Amino acid sequence: MNASRWKQGLTLPDFVAQMSVDQDIMMRRLETVQLSEEERAAAAALQRPLRVLVMTEDWCTDCLMNLPILARLTEAAPAMETRVFIRSRWPELQAWFAAGGIAAIPVFAVLDEAFQLIGTWVERPKAANERIKRWKEEHPETQAIQQDASLSKEKRKTRLAHIYTGLKIEMETWYAESLQAATVQEIVDILK
Repeated sequence: MNASRWKQGLTLPDFVAQMSVDQDIMMRRLETVQLSEEERAAAAALQRPLRVLVMTEDWCTDCLMNLPILARLTEAAPAMETRVFIRSRWPELQAWFAAGGIAAIPVFAVLDEAFQLIGTWVERPKAANERIKRWKEEHPETQAIQQDASLSKEKRKTRLAHIYTGLKIEMETWYAESLQAATVQEIVDILK
């Protein structure tokens, strides 16, 4: 990464404006997600210039949950800037992350002033993995639909849409209860 490539990334408003999936939910989350006083103070204490490169896609549910949290951290940190890179449009960036063993999205890559990698945060907070695992156990029909070879891609997508809409609603509750705090803590630990 360098300065000219960095500038090719989308600002958060530009990313949201081009979204074709869940734009309404992202806009609502960006309006409603707030940091606690302690979380804002932790972000404000970060004085060195930092850049957070986000690689994602607009259909990514984990991005939907976590990008608004990063947006609040960026607002609170005086020297932090965020740019979004859409994975399908940046194959060389995708390959760079894959070479480092990262295939999932979103990826929040923290860069210093010279665009050197400080650390990465991938997909969701660790505490969310147990919640997702339980949800999958409670919804075995999801895996059955995904593995049903008799279904076309479109039929599979249609059958899963209602299930995933319910998951998004549940995930928002999980984040409000505890996962937002976990996300903030994990990201701030990398930013420090």
